Amino acid sequence: MALFRLECGGAKIEIWEVDHGPPHCHISGLDQAGTVVCSRSGAEWSAIKAGRSDTLVNAQTCIDASRVGSEPDRVLVVRFCAIDSILWVQFGDGLERAVRWSDLPFAREVGLVPATASAGLGGESVVLVNEAGTEITVDAGSLRACLDEQYRAKLESEDDSERKIVGARIRAVRESASLSQQELSRRSGIAQESLSRIETGRRDPRLGTLRRLAKGLGLSLDQLMERLSAAPH
Repeated sequence: MALFRLECGGAKIEIWEVDHGPPHCHISGLDQAGTVVCSRSGAEWSAIKAGRSDTLVNAQTCIDASRVGSEPDRVLVVRFCAIDSILWVQFGDGLERAVRWSDLPFAREVGLVPATASAGLGGESVVLVNEAGTEITVDAGSLRACLDEQYRAKLESEDDSERKIVGARIRAVRESASLSQQELSRRSGIAQESLSRIETGRRDPRLGTLRRLAKGLGLSLDQLMERLSAAPH
């Protein structure tokens, strides 16, 4: 029997995960006057915050939340206010953000107006459900990138580094075949300028481009990918 302890708003929660059967929990919360307003055991309990007890939560959700730790690309708590269409999220590292649904860059694309929102399994996603019961999931990391400029910049920097690594590996494979950029360009049908941008990490090679590179190098796509994995950078 493993014991988890965490806090959710104004509530203090103790949860026991048992080997057989649903998890059990005990919750006690304080209202605005500082009075204990709830104490309950069982698989389900009412989360307490600011004297309210109208959000039904499953004990398993809290166990999942306790495992999120401090990961910035995981969500601990998610709420959606349908009246003003505000999505409120708390991430694993404690960052809290509130945003109007229509201001999110993907809101129009998904074609859904949420009625409720909750954290997905393990905090890896946000689950949104509309009035008709249609459900979509949004990756927690992608949502964090939309709401946190520093996190987005970090991801962009990592992407830039990855492009440079891939480019350097492609150059190493070309040089191991004793081909100049000009000759590989002629053989593959890829413009030398484009090939230069790929090798210097300024452009991502798409699948079609990789196939043409493989053909120009006299390799299959699988062979090229194997060489790229083994090439030093």
